[in-house]
Amino acid sequence: MPNWKDALLKSSLPLEQVVMETLELSSFCVAGPYSYSRLDDSATGNEFSVDLAASRELTGPDGSPLAVLHILVECKYQYPGVRWIFSASAAGTPAVAGPIAHVSDTDTGKMSGANALLAIEDALPYCTRGVVLHEGGVDSNTIDHGLGQLRYAIPHQLRAITTLQMREWNEKSFTIRFVSPLLVTNAPLYVLKRGLTLDSFQAAADINSIADNVSALIAHQPPGPALQQHLHRVVHQLEQDGICKWLQERFPLTLKKSGHLGPLELIEAKFLQASHNSLVINLGCLTDMIGKLRAPIERTLKDSRTKTWPRAKAR
Repeated sequence: MPNWKDALLKSSLPLEQVVMETLELSSFCVAGPYSYSRLDDSATGNEFSVDLAASRELTGPDGSPLAVLHILVECKYQYPGVRWIFSASAAGTPAVAGPIAHVSDTDTGKMSGANALLAIEDALPYCTRGVVLHEGGVDSNTIDHGLGQLRYAIPHQLRAITTLQMREWNEKSFTIRFVSPLLVTNAPLYVLKRGLTLDSFQAAADINSIADNVSALIAHQPPGPALQQHLHRVVHQLEQDGICKWLQERFPLTLKKSGHLGPLELIEAKFLQASHNSLVINLGCLTDMIGKLRAPIERTLKDSRTKTWPRAKAR
């Protein structure tokens, strides 16, 4: 393959365009890159970006907006033959939150409960760490970099969404907004099998002997000190936006249920939960996974007559 093709593919630009067109065919509005700052002690920070931000509106029977799914997508192109290998989470690891986050609580009157949002995890393995396996060895940075971009961007998007919701004061116009971070690659995904010994790995004839090929998985990584500090600063920017007064007036029941947590602490706890999990998806399964994201949201919405989303159009 000529060098210019290698260089272009390695930039992930073609992959980004394919992902963008796939989302458009699934009726998403794609806004392009999503820029954000990683806040430092001066509260200015350096600018970073996630490859794509997109949203899809879900309407009620009367055509009024009922919910919006926002997704952030980071794209990682890999050469043919490269594989992504993940280790499974420990058995019994509790799900702090699934890969779908929301800010508003169940007392909006439009949600029947948030537990349905965890349904997507029933069909997907939870994993803790991943590496890129290629002929020359192992790369442990590519996956961590992609997930890191998403996890630092999520608090900023949640802040923007919360600010939007603060302007929707009446019950009728209030729109539930969901957020999901996606890491998309063309590389095949594998999850290491349980119950193997080191001898099993040494004796393996091929990758399928020691790992299961999957279409998607949930990458579970509790936030470290740096991300927690970043998240704390983003949340406290909401204090300047009037979040405390809004929560006290709009969600008094939520604050009462939270016990000792104040308004900012409640929001920070929700933002913290949202930063635990990201979806890692093989490109060939992207359309199917978008549908699987939709299903638990529809079950969560209280109005069972909510319109379903149109199927993706054939290419």
